[in-house]
Amino acid sequence: MRGNGYPGESDSKRAARLFVYRHAKKAPCAGHAVALAGTTPRAEVDLMRDYLRWPGSRVHFVDWAHDVLNRTRILAALDDVKRCWPEANVVHGDVNHVVEKLPVIGFANLDFMGFSRESVMPCVQRVLDRLVEGGVMALTWFRGREVDSPERSSWDIFEAARDIPRIDDRRWAGVLRLVEGWAVERRVSLELLGAIEYLHFPRGGINGAMSVAVWQRRTQ
Repeated sequence: MRGNGYPGESDSKRAARLFVYRHAKKAPCAGHAVALAGTTPRAEVDLMRDYLRWPGSRVHFVDWAHDVLNRTRILAALDDVKRCWPEANVVHGDVNHVVEKLPVIGFANLDFMGFSRESVMPCVQRVLDRLVEGGVMALTWFRGREVDSPERSSWDIFEAARDIPRIDDRRWAGVLRLVEGWAVERRVSLELLGAIEYLHFPRGGINGAMSVAVWQRRTQ
């Protein structure tokens, strides 16, 4: 059973991950790297360690195992990261608490399942506060989850893109504009390196409409 919060692996998910890491290769190996672990982190570990060549002591794999249906799988996944990369930092907790303790961040892969006011929006802003010049931030979100209670962010998203008539386009534009607006508030200049959409389980029972966007902080 996949559960509602962590749908696991699929061909499209693997392709999206490679899309993110291809862009992450452009980031300097400076400061710290942060990634959400989920239930299947082994590929993430391999890419972070062997492809990007980040030192484990400055890499943080985080998940708070808040989803009751998947808690056992998530805790097992965190243990798996510890086994295959002992040097990496593995945290069972809130990614916001991890990010706010880091002085600077070179790469952040924020693979969330929504766009909530409670967790996602503050996390993106905290990463922007710490993103080094040339640093890369990737954000994944489940389109439509922003209307879920209790932490609705749909008003923020739709208000940011109220001039866009089509609702799917408005969701995309709203998130991109919010992120870019937070960057401007922090005097951080971002370049959008790429953005894609995919269905997490195109042949399965879960129609996971996912969005991925990757930004790089411009150098002065």
